[in-house]
Amino acid sequence: EGRARGSAMHAMLDARAAHPRSHAAVARAKHAEHSGRFVTFAHRDRSRRLLDASTGDAFRRSARGRRLAGRGDRRGVLHERDAVPRPRAARASASADASAEESPSRPPLRVLFAAGGTGGHVFPAVAVADALVAASNRNALPDDREVHVSFAGTAGRQEARLVPAAGYELHVVPAVSLARPLSSPANVVKNLFALPFRLAWCLWKAFALLAKLRPHVVVGTGGYVSLPVCFAAALRRIPMCVQEQNAHPGMANRVLAPLADRVFVAFRAAADALLRAKTHRIHGNPVRQSLRSITRQDARRKARFWFSMACGGGYKGQLREGEKNDVVLLILGGSLGASAINRAAARAIPELLARHENLWVVWQTGADGHERAVAAVAEKFAEKSNVRCTVDGRACKFPRLSVVPFIDEMDAAYGASDLVVARAGAITCAELVATATPAILVPSPNVAEDHQTKNANALAQFGCAAVLPEHELFVDEYGQTVRDTDPEGGASTLTRLVSDLLLHPEKMRAMAAAAAAADTPRAAEEIAEDIARVAAR
Repeated sequence: EGRARGSAMHAMLDARAAHPRSHAAVARAKHAEHSGRFVTFAHRDRSRRLLDASTGDAFRRSARGRRLAGRGDRRGVLHERDAVPRPRAARASASADASAEESPSRPPLRVLFAAGGTGGHVFPAVAVADALVAASNRNALPDDREVHVSFAGTAGRQEARLVPAAGYELHVVPAVSLARPLSSPANVVKNLFALPFRLAWCLWKAFALLAKLRPHVVVGTGGYVSLPVCFAAALRRIPMCVQEQNAHPGMANRVLAPLADRVFVAFRAAADALLRAKTHRIHGNPVRQSLRSITRQDARRKARFWFSMACGGGYKGQLREGEKNDVVLLILGGSLGASAINRAAARAIPELLARHENLWVVWQTGADGHERAVAAVAEKFAEKSNVRCTVDGRACKFPRLSVVPFIDEMDAAYGASDLVVARAGAITCAELVATATPAILVPSPNVAEDHQTKNANALAQFGCAAVLPEHELFVDEYGQTVRDTDPEGGASTLTRLVSDLLLHPEKMRAMAAAAAAADTPRAAEEIAEDIARVAAR
């Protein structure tokens, strides 16, 4: 019996030597069970057959296998169904064409993204992950590596929804954050005494995740969840990269930049603020490719449907292109609601529609402020007797206005718009540049280190946008504060600024040209290529 076991072991080693691909297939299969980033069905089937071949050959060469084979008994052969554990549903990370059946085994490239908190940190990571997967599908990565992507994030923030929706698996880890404002005595006590223990706990969980996934490179795109994961990667000497979206770097990236092998920034100002970092790459911010691919005709067709739903149907022949070009104004009050922009928009929209007969407005209010915004603009419309519109013989409640809580098809919204009023988050700025859309940016004063003002000023320097501070939203032409409830008040700064751009379309054309010149359409692909090079060193 001992000799039979030894013979079986030697036969197994001979089978693996004769089938070198089978060992890699077993390793990939075991990794896929934990990471959830399996390759494709073609590679899965190939791995099962190779594993079945190697273990089956080894068993048949053993003494017991020969005896059972002589009796026609196949009980000892590993079944294909049991050869490789079934992976969790995940996005394919390599090509599934027929040639993959005969292609030699490809070495893996395991990439872990640490991103969380807001969509501004998650969307760039997803865009770069998609670029890595696309490069792997084209066999364009160094050493023809096969990419496996994982994400680390928290359970209660934007990444918990956005990452699975993009087709990637999210591994939940705790985040560590500073109590703000830093000058508060209570927050000083929390940061001095509670923060070290919280950081130690987060590092412990990050070390456990790194040991489980064994990534070849870790990429942090900001948010407090990236700090423990990337710091743990640096301590374990795993190559680590940082991507900063804003003109002024956040706290986590400022701490991690000196430890990173690569730092990717979108603005020169961010590179100047991270002088201690080893290497910089100014690539711009990666955005979704769908924003650039939609045509204006298709976007306007979808916009007509929005107005038809909001205003009662019809609108045949509207949103005209030509000599009397209809202009679409897009107002973004934020996904959660920006109360200052919504209050200013409720006052400005009826006045703007009364002044400009060719103006159409799409207003995203945010889920929290939608009902208040609708009630406020309805009250203002009642005061404007000269704003009337009929569709199919019926009066419209909101002529040439579509008020929605949230816009899912942002590619159509940008593609149909001629002017945008929005906050100055990093991703909003990147999307405006990518779509070459003129904008009026209203930076939020309630964000960390006032980074939105720095983003807006950077776009203003390019000539892509005009900057309107929030405290000037309700100031009239005489410098007096306009109250929301004052029907006799003068036109607000927002009304005057939008009207000026609408009356001088050459200004908007100059903004669009400046945005097109500042665009970096290959930002995601270039960052993906650099990440692959860092992992290959």
